[in-house]
Amino acid sequence: MNKMNRSGPVRRRLAFALALVVSGCAQLLSLVEAEAFAAVLRSQNQSAARSKERASQNNRQSEDKSFTRSRRAEPATDVVQYASPNGPIIRVALMTNVTTVTLGCSSGLMVNRGSFDEGKRVLGGSLRVELSQQSDPVAPAGSTVAAHRVLVRHSYDSRVARNLAAELKKKFFEPVTMTFDENQNEYAVLIGQCPNRSEAAQLLERLRKAGYEGLRIVSDPKTDGSLARESVTGANPRTAKYKAQPGSSAGRPIQMVAFAADKITASSADELIVVPAESTSTANRTKQNAVSSGDDERSKRDKRDQKADRKEVNAQHGTALPPPAVRVGSRDYRGEIHLVLNARALINVVNVLPLEDYLRGVVPMELSPGAYPEIEALKAQAVAARSYALERLGKHRDEGFDLVDDTRDQVYGGRSSERELTNRAVDETRGIVAVFPNEDGKLAPIEALYTANCGGRTENNEEVFGGKGLAYLRSVACAPDRQSLTGRDIVTSRTREPLVGVDGRSITREVALLFVLGFSLPRRLTSYYLGGPPDQDEVKIWITQTARLAQKEKPLARGDVTRLAEFARLVAASIYGEGRASTLLAPADVDYLLAGIRVEQLPGEARTDVAMLLRDGILRLPADAALDGRATITRVQAIETLARAMTLKSVADLKSQISNLKFQLPNLQFEIAAPSEKGRLIVPTPASTGSSTASRSQAPRFTGVNTSGAGRLERTQTHEGREATSAKETTKDVAPTKITLQNGSQHGSQGALQTEGLDIAEGAWIFRSVGGESYAVDRLTLIGGERVTYHLNATGQVDFLEASVSERSASSDRFSSVAQWRERVNVEELRQRLARARVNVGRLETIAPVAFSSSSRVTEVEITGDEGHTRLRRPQIRTALGLKEYLFVVDRETDSRGRVVAFVFTGRGWGHGVGMCQTGAYGLAKDGYSYTAILQKYYTGIKLQRMY
Repeated sequence: MNKMNRSGPVRRRLAFALALVVSGCAQLLSLVEAEAFAAVLRSQNQSAARSKERASQNNRQSEDKSFTRSRRAEPATDVVQYASPNGPIIRVALMTNVTTVTLGCSSGLMVNRGSFDEGKRVLGGSLRVELSQQSDPVAPAGSTVAAHRVLVRHSYDSRVARNLAAELKKKFFEPVTMTFDENQNEYAVLIGQCPNRSEAAQLLERLRKAGYEGLRIVSDPKTDGSLARESVTGANPRTAKYKAQPGSSAGRPIQMVAFAADKITASSADELIVVPAESTSTANRTKQNAVSSGDDERSKRDKRDQKADRKEVNAQHGTALPPPAVRVGSRDYRGEIHLVLNARALINVVNVLPLEDYLRGVVPMELSPGAYPEIEALKAQAVAARSYALERLGKHRDEGFDLVDDTRDQVYGGRSSERELTNRAVDETRGIVAVFPNEDGKLAPIEALYTANCGGRTENNEEVFGGKGLAYLRSVACAPDRQSLTGRDIVTSRTREPLVGVDGRSITREVALLFVLGFSLPRRLTSYYLGGPPDQDEVKIWITQTARLAQKEKPLARGDVTRLAEFARLVAASIYGEGRASTLLAPADVDYLLAGIRVEQLPGEARTDVAMLLRDGILRLPADAALDGRATITRVQAIETLARAMTLKSVADLKSQISNLKFQLPNLQFEIAAPSEKGRLIVPTPASTGSSTASRSQAPRFTGVNTSGAGRLERTQTHEGREATSAKETTKDVAPTKITLQNGSQHGSQGALQTEGLDIAEGAWIFRSVGGESYAVDRLTLIGGERVTYHLNATGQVDFLEASVSERSASSDRFSSVAQWRERVNVEELRQRLARARVNVGRLETIAPVAFSSSSRVTEVEITGDEGHTRLRRPQIRTALGLKEYLFVVDRETDSRGRVVAFVFTGRGWGHGVGMCQTGAYGLAKDGYSYTAILQKYYTGIKLQRMY
């Protein structure tokens, strides 16, 4: 065939040249004719070259035993490209091994016995399918059907033929068969079961566009019973197994029988396909679109009319109506529902739909958009879920599905779980997959495992699941790079000056606070100034400023204001009000508070004032625990006392608890900070929070779930109760406090708190409070949750800022309460947990981690009781002890006799810890990471590639 193609143009050229020589008429050819003829020759040469190239490619394919042609793609692309814009068809098991199932649809249902069955409409929109051993009441026995199939290729190698058959089934989701011709000693791979040649021609065209060549249509007349779908190995193994079931009789296979209104609608010993009545099945759409040219035009007109009618209805309702869906249980599902009779003669309920539609029901179940409303994190989740699904294609082929809908694979909630933000994440990453070189060096979708919360660091896959370590599933720190944290830093240009009091303690923070609050102090303070006694006028000016800030009447001096007794009385009157201390403290309370303190020369009223100042932490007791009312105070004592009076927590609490005790310092605020942004302080605005500090005393938090629920989310309840080899963890959140940030994103559902960003003044005083002590710093990193005290200057800038250490972790997964957790389990409860795992050592005495992974996770635990001891290893540790993660420590609680009464587990994270941390992805997105950067952080060395 190829030799003829090459020799034909040569013979024509020779014949033409010989004719010119013999006739002598070459000069008579016009220029136009010559050019035209040359064009014909060029066309023939190009055609011959193309034929030669195709032949060369076919030869290379035969040598490589491969039937795939290169698709249009980027250079060096090794992954399989899918022709459909919505990706390959995914088969998701919603239920397995059931004996009955009920389905419904508001628009009615169509039930088909196979992909090319015309189907029957179910009135009332409800269908019940049960198992039966009766013969098929629907299909007439012995009916003959002519099936038209497309022959894709012959091969002498059975392995190559099987690989091609599996490839075709994955890409086109059409029935694929492989036959063997004994005469020719070769295998043939065929696809489709088309009832007419027109539909087969359209299938052939789809294959040709996908890059397959050498195609032809073959006709295969068989009886209806023998036309059942075959596996790629030839015969259908189910039939023999069904007949071997204990309950079968007279050779009749167990069948599925569909009832509508107690009447039999359809039955099958293999598969039933259920779709909404207004929809069409995946395998039947082409058939409905083209039967003949006239029918095709009528079909197009009908579709246009139906579309116009739908638009009119939608316009009347003011919104677009969603497409009809099949309801299984309490959820609606896109695509088709296939009821497959498995090898155990039980029903598998399988949702069959394109990959992109499947992801719409996965992403919101795995990463709640209400709790984690960062689009880049949701995009990362979409790509991870897409990659995982592609990697798992065909893993359960013998059972009739690819994935299950729970934590054994990915939690899938169907159309009922879809949300606008997650649909957007899926759409904006359409076809993008994380790929990594496989064992053959070719790029392939990765097994994109992910975990709910990694506790600050992920884990190597082999440490949890065993087997071979994967280069892209390595342990990484769940935190942004230091460079990306620069936006979280608040900096100042002020030079730190050590100001030390008489007892060696720094008083820089107290001096700074009085400076910004307008107290009269020298611009440069020396040790001599601070250690000396204040002037009478100096103290009076300070007391006047204190009373003004506290909105109290200025107290009148009654003696030497530099003496401790008079100074304490004036401070108490300025803070609490004149005479309030003697009213609020009974004499017995005063004696109680001053008990054990050496007190000298304090009159009755002064004793009450000193006792109240000591109680509230405003007045510090000297190192020798002695109070002498006649002693002269120093400037250090005065500055420290007045500064503590301005910021003391108990006074701030009084402000929020007692309405008639309003202690409000102008421009001095006490708040819980949000993560800083671009060097600015982010806090709740006063307009949104009112006068109550208590109402905003809690930072936004996420609440995890308990550890003893079922293994499915209903199915959004918990991740526990699952098999040890589970590859996924999902997230579930109780709605947190909502924070409306500057970018407009919202958090949670319990009332909005508006936030604002405050600029930091040049040369501002900045302090970090650690362990009750404050230290002057030149940089603060605010991750959110810090208690801050700040002051605004006349221009609205922060000139004083003091921040505590956040109770949250600094890791990116800190936005969940399970980032750090603690669980106390009494001995009896723990004994019962172990007993369920078939571990019995009697009354528990010790539980001690004895081996750890590279990420400090526990890999082995020794358990000792009064009847023996044993060791638990992964993955039994979590399931037997009922813990959230492997990252934990253990403490014992004992009674007065030394007997262990409980064990306390303190740990971090929730899940298996491998792959992408879902909460961490949210944290990184808030730090400005793109979904690409998030994925490349958690999956080491991957590439992102568009596959369709």
